[in-house]
Formats: sequence, C-alpha cells, structure tokens
Amino acid sequence: MGATGATGAMGATGATGATGATGATGATGATGATGATGATGATGATGATGATGATGATGGNPCFAEGTRIATVRGDVPVEELVAGDVVVLHDGGTAPVVWLGYRTINLDRHARPEAVQPIVIDAGAIADGIPVRDLIVSPDHAFYLDGVLIPAKALVNGATIRQLRRSQVTYFHVELPQHAVLLAEDMAAESYLETGNRPAFENGGDAIILHPDFAQALRETGSCAPFAEEGAIVERVRARILARAGIETTDDADLKIRYRADGAAVITSRTAIPGYLTPDPRDRRVLGVKIGAMMLGDEPIALDHPALTEGWHDVETDGRWTGGAAVVPASLINGRTLTITVVGTLAYPAHGANRSVEAG
Repeated sequence: MGATGATGAMGATGATGATGATGATGATGATGATGATGATGATGATGATGATGATGATGGNPCFAEGTRIATVRGDVPVEELVAGDVVVLHDGGTAPVVWLGYRTINLDRHARPEAVQPIVIDAGAIADGIPVRDLIVSPDHAFYLDGVLIPAKALVNGATIRQLRRSQVTYFHVELPQHAVLLAEDMAAESYLETGNRPAFENGGDAIILHPDFAQALRETGSCAPFAEEGAIVERVRARILARAGIETTDDADLKIRYRADGAAVITSRTAIPGYLTPDPRDRRVLGVKIGAMMLGDEPIALDHPALTEGWHDVETDGRWTGGAAVVPASLINGRTLTITVVGTLAYPAHGANRSVEAG
C-alpha cells in the first residue's frame, strides 16, 4: 500500500528492478507514497570504491581485543597474557616464537573517527562450524586468511553474525612473530603483526604515542605472508558463503511513511539497509532507505537537489536520490502544501533488526 500522506489516494506497487552492475541487488519498486504511483524498481545502488589507508598516524594496525585466545604449544592463552618467547601455533601446523606484544587502550568517545577503530565481533561459527570457536573481537583492519588471501574484518561485516560494536573504550593487542605469519585466534586463521613503521601507535612501541591511531588498512603488501584483498571476486565468494550461513531474513516492505512534525516539516521514513552488508560486494556501506525519483508540493515540482534538502538525504544520482531512512523536507518548503513523492527504488531490508552499522557491545 502507498505510504500515508496528508491527502491523496493509494499508490500502486512498483515492479521489481534490475540488478545493479557493481552495487547491491536491484531494488523493488516501493508503493507510491501520498497518492504518487509507485515507479519501477531502480538499479541497485553502486558500491563506492574502498579507499586505501595512509601510512603513519593513519597506518594499518590490525589487532586483537583483550581476552582473545591465541593457540600456543601450551594451549590457548589470552592474548594479554602472552610474553616474548611464547611459542604460537600457526595455521599450517608450524610454530613461531612471540617477538613482541603490542598493546593500546583507546578512548573511543574522544576519537576523531571512532568507526575506524571500533571493534568488530565475529560470532562463534560465523565462518564455518567451530570457526571461530568463540566470539572473536578484533579491530576493523585485522585480516583473516580465507581462500588464500588476507581479508580485513571490515570487509566481512554483514550486520548480523559479523558486526561492528559501539564501545566507549577498547584495549587492543597484537602479536609480532619473526616474520608476518598466520596464527590461530579462537581457532580462526588470523594474521600476526606486520611492522610498517606504525609501532608508535602502541603504548609500548618505544616512541611518542600517536594520540588517535587509526587502525586502517594501509600499504601492507611488502613483507606480507599472503596477498591482501578488501574487494573483488575472492572477497565476494567468501562473503557469499558467510551470508548463506547467516541466513539473514529480509523483507521487501520498506515500511514507507510520510510523517509531519509539529514545526510543519515532513519526514519521509522507511526501513534501512546497508547494501555492502547484505550482498557479496562489501563496498557500498551507506545506510539507505528508499530512492526518490520525483517530489511535488501541491502542483509544484521540487528539484531533488534543492539546497533546503540536507537532513537525511544522500547525494543526488542520475535517476533519483536515496534517503537515509528519515529524510526531511523542511517547513519552509512545505508551506502548508501536500507532499507527493515517487519512489523509484527500494532494497531488501533486514526483517528483524540485523544489518546495524554499529551496535552497543
């Protein structure tokens, strides 16, 4: 049914859209809101290219959260209890001695870009049976050895079984071996620390501490034990398996509504989804609501790039403009008139609150 507006008849249901070339699966046309006819579903949102992290203060420092158990020749040991000389077990059955253990406690409430360092949790069994054996918490750029490449945790997020947490503080540790290698953390193959000139990001790094270390994927290929991959065919293959295992229930119902506030503004509300969480391609991590193709106030068309449309809107695209789930049309534009919208795209939305960008942890 069309979304409820001030006046107007019920809109018709739109048809299913085509699959996006590089983005999410093609959207299903939503029911027309406030008397507007539901348009044909639009092409899926195009995924943005993932940027490469810089070196130095923003260099990649993949880390384990406190409490993570690392496999050693004397059994599983919490990472914070490891010391130089301990011998860890590698994923291929070999062993290697610990050379150095880096650690850093970060106040995430004060961090300039907390999303760059907020921990990611991989639920027990999210990758395969018993992998990981317990919930595993790491920094976003900590890479795991999957299908012959090292894939950072942030590229595996699906909002359900692998998701980013929201914490006020986190203590990270990393384990340096004589050479970059793949050890076992909660029975999952994970990289060891790779020296790229970022040691000062740790409290015990020996130099002045970087105030806000960004644990971002940097240029770490030199000296790596395996290729790094954050996108592409291998990553999509791995993600497809994880998504199939997660069995995330979705709905095509955008729950589209137009609500009017006391100040006279109209708010276009809907469910939201993150395409890069629910599809094999992880690149588009925008929180998307519905895609608007046209708007009318009374008999007057309103340009989608109108300068007053700033709150809750994404950038204008060639065929419309995505909302973020609560897009505001200010009272100065409404001016007592009826708002009519034409929806040209929706997504498959998590049915039960999954697909969160971050969650309290």
